[in-house]
Amino acid sequence: MDWIALLRQFDGKHTDVLERLAGELPRGEESLRRLLVAVECDEVPVQVAATWLLKRWHDEGEPCVADATGEFCRLLRGATHWEVRLHLLQLLSTATVPHRSRATLKKTLLPLTADDNKLVRAWAYSALAQLADQQPRFQTEVRTLLEAAGEDEAASVRARVRQVRKRLKWTDVTLD
Repeated sequence: MDWIALLRQFDGKHTDVLERLAGELPRGEESLRRLLVAVECDEVPVQVAATWLLKRWHDEGEPCVADATGEFCRLLRGATHWEVRLHLLQLLSTATVPHRSRATLKKTLLPLTADDNKLVRAWAYSALAQLADQQPRFQTEVRTLLEAAGEDEAASVRARVRQVRKRLKWTDVTLD
């Protein structure tokens, strides 16, 4: 099966093809490996399709996807298209990050809080908060970032930050 050809069916807009693929493609380690390779393809629509599928499978609780968090951290460092970044950030916003990837992920996430795209910024804050949940030494810095975002960011980003703040147990940040 030519996975790249399958992913090329996605036109960049209509997710009906992706919905079909999400249901038809076999799930498991081999499929995960092929999707991870596709994320590094030179074609942006293929990257977007692959990360969309990874996110869908993650949201559905696919175990092999949960085990690939370290790979998502690595892929985020090289991601340049906003939708690819967004999908990876959404995955990382609920994932347990391997200890060995935490410091590098933090370095990757910090500049994304200043990305041109509001959705990328919003989910970068969310991923930072998730990371700080797992790495307490990051909490003071992330608390400061959330406070600043709650005051200075676009309304859509502030809304996401408020949602993040509601689930945090380690912060007393007031964002209203």
